[in-house]
Amino acid sequence: MILISIIGNFAFYVQAFKTYYYKDASSLSFLSYLISFVTITLWLSYGIYIKNTPLIVGNILGFIGSLIILIGILIF
Repeated sequence: MILISIIGNFAFYVQAFKTYYYKDASSLSFLSYLISFVTITLWLSYGIYIKNTPLIVGNILGFIGSLIILIGILIF
């Protein structure tokens, strides 16, 4: 289950790499990634509350990935 949560959040890192490599975030929606970030934060909080390791691991990865993209959108 942890492997699935890792694979599921891998897309954030692919997008983050592309954003920082090309120094361009013009095609990304800040609002969309902000909503995703808030949703992931809520799921992470819930995972911590119920002590569910796959939920925690997957959402930590998603939290970091979406945060990196949000920062990239603000920078570029």
